[in-house]
This record gives sequence, structure tokens and C-alpha cells, in this order.
Amino acid sequence: MDDADPEEPSATTPALPDDLIVEEILVRLPPKVVLRFRAACRAWRSDTSTPMFLRSNYDHQVPLPLVFFSNCTKDPDTLDAIDVLAAAGAEYRRTLLAFGCGTLHASYEGLLLISHENARYTIYNPATRQGVSLAELTSARYALLYSSRSSDGGVECRILFCKGRPAMYHVLTVGSSAPPRRIHLPQGPKDFTKLMAAGYPSFQSPSIQFNGALHWLMGKSLVVFDKVVESFRSMRCPSALLDARLFEIDGTFGMSVRGARDTAVSVWVLQDYQAEAWTLRYSIDLAMVDRLRVKYDSRHMLLSNDGHLLVSSGAGSTTLILCDAQGTLIKDFSVNSWNPKVTGLSYKESIVRHSFFESKGKRRRPQASLFKRLRKGNPNFLLHTYPYDLGARFSTISHAVGFGRNCFILVLSILELWSRNDILRDAISFPYISIYLKLQKSGN
Repeated sequence: MDDADPEEPSATTPALPDDLIVEEILVRLPPKVVLRFRAACRAWRSDTSTPMFLRSNYDHQVPLPLVFFSNCTKDPDTLDAIDVLAAAGAEYRRTLLAFGCGTLHASYEGLLLISHENARYTIYNPATRQGVSLAELTSARYALLYSSRSSDGGVECRILFCKGRPAMYHVLTVGSSAPPRRIHLPQGPKDFTKLMAAGYPSFQSPSIQFNGALHWLMGKSLVVFDKVVESFRSMRCPSALLDARLFEIDGTFGMSVRGARDTAVSVWVLQDYQAEAWTLRYSIDLAMVDRLRVKYDSRHMLLSNDGHLLVSSGAGSTTLILCDAQGTLIKDFSVNSWNPKVTGLSYKESIVRHSFFESKGKRRRPQASLFKRLRKGNPNFLLHTYPYDLGARFSTISHAVGFGRNCFILVLSILELWSRNDILRDAISFPYISIYLKLQKSGN
């Protein structure tokens, strides 16, 4: 028994089925990790490259709130995804982009739509570091990103935008050679038509997709754009909209509202979409939150149906906190940057392929200034951290199972998944992972 080769697999040792590995383990890993260990073997590279796998992998990701950080040093300002569930002491900021002057207009299915100081627009995928310029949107004052069914049954990426004064609305199909389509304003109430003709900056009112339509706030109105028939209409609002944010969480559509001189955030949910019936669910008093000084320009974002709020204090502050529906402080994110701003948008990493990134004649890579200083001095750029003693667990497994570099990547991926998914942690035991690693090495 002592002379046996510890790396030699036992004839009676069962192997995990390939479909279990792909459909229950790999599909739950962060996209960055999936890209890393595609090098383990050709079968995994093939299985993790199918459209079904890529879409399912995206669906398993957790949406993270987006926050702008202004740096007081020579470093560029950054757009970061905030992992509010990160363990104590772990890195909670994932820098997506770094730039000077720019505006975030939309975040949808792993894609970011940003306008630059030269009035040009670019669509990015931070996970794959691909980008393409959109000349048709140059000088647009308003832009919303969404997906819709094409005439052949596929899915297209489209952008609703407006230009000029009075505003003229168009829909652009990204990657298509067809020119943008003109969308005429509705012949409805005079006040609503006048509001639509005036236009409104999208970064002040992030849009939400729900029930087959786009929803966003313009002035004191809630605007709805039907993606199928491509028409506008207004929807009844529950209260005054001085500082409001729309949200859609687990199928619940609503808005969180704070008055200009009020410290309370009212959370309204839409109980009946057809009847436009709203119900007040929470009233969260931010004045009760420790270490938070509410200002006129404080920004907030609802993160869960339980009333968890992410709040930034406002100009001149470095405060970014997470609180619950009772106003109890849950976590205080200490930031070294001046004036963090909660955008109201969330981000999910995606490695789903898009043809417009690969089309000839299109710019595949975004402007170098967005990424050039992220690698140096920022090792956490789009990398996932391990909020526990990874070295001890890795040492235990590597001592029992002999493996090389490819299996090392798999172990890191599995450990990361273990730290983030309680269901999987209970469903699959570590011995089975060790057995599979042992067999995988002998098979390669």
C-alpha cells in the first residue's frame, strides 16, 4: 500500500460525468475563469463555447451595482462593479473601465454603452475587452441599449437614441448596414409630446427593461417604449420624481424615490402592470444610518426586494455604504477615491459572442485610454479574489492528488465557485472533485 503511486487512479474510482461537470460546475463559474481553464482540454473548450453554454453562464452571474470613482491622484477615474457580498478584507471593487470625461448611458447583458467627450459613442464588453465605435450615434443626446427579436427569429442588439432640437428618435441595429430607423413621437397628450420633444439625458435616469418594453424617467413622467411595435407611451407614477431610480429585481418592477430635502427613500412596487397600480413597500430613513451624511446630491440604488440600499453621500465625500430596510448599517465600504457616485445600473459579466465585434471594417478594440493603466498597479482588474485561506485548501488537495498546471486552474475555479455558491457546496463534496482531478490528469 505504501509503495503505490499516489498519482495512479484507482480502477474502482468513479468519474464525474462530463455533462455534470459542464452543466453544473463550469456553467456557474465567472466568465473570466471559464476563459482561463478552456486550456485544460479540447473537450472543455468545445463544450464551453456553445451559444447555449455561454447564455446559461451569463444567467448564472450575479448582477453587481456600478459606481463611478473620481481619483484625487494622477490615476484616471474608473467605473467599478461593486461586490457587496465580498467577505471582510476581500477586494470588493472590480474595475471595468478607466477614462477621463465620459458618460455611461446603458448597461445590458454584459455590454456598456458610453459616450466620450468628443460626442462619439462606443459599445464595450469589459469581460472580453472588445469594443466598437458607433458613428451613427455621434452627438446623440440620449441613448438606450436593448435586445429584440429580428425578422428571421434571431436576437439583435439595438439602440434607441435621439438627436437634435426638437428631439428626433431613431433605432439603430448594431452591426447592421441599414441606416437607423426614424421613430415618430406619439400623438398623445400635449404635455407628454412636448416632454419627449425636449429629450432627456439617459445617465440621469437609467432605463429598465420589463414586460417587453423599455422604461425610463423623463421629468415627472415614466416613459414606456414598446420594443415590438416601436411606440412611446406614458405610465402613471406613484409620487413626485425628484430623485427616483427604477429597478427590476427577480421579476418585480418598481422605483425608489427620495425627495430633494428628505432623508427617507420610499420604495414603490408595481402590483398590477395593466392597471398601473403601485404599492408602497418600504420607507427607509437614511438619517438613521451610522456614518452616512445625506446630502442633496446623495445617490442610492435598491439591490434586493428585502430593501437593501447602496448609498453614496454626494460631492466631497468618500462614503459608500450598504444598509437594510430599517436603516441599519450593514457594510461601510472604505474608499480612497473622492466622490463615489452610484449610477443606478448593474453589470453582469458575459462572454456571449456578438457578430458586430467581429465584423470587418469595425473597430474591435476600445480606446486604449480605457484600459492602458488598469493592468499596472491594479491586479484586481476583472479578476476574482478568494476570501478565505485558499493556500491551505489547495495544499491539502495537491498533497492527495498529483496534477499539473491545467488541473491547478481547475482547482482555483472550483474553490472560487465553492466560496460563492452555497447550493453547489452542499450538492458536491470535495472528495469527488479530488477524484475527478486525479482521473483528469491521467486522461490528459
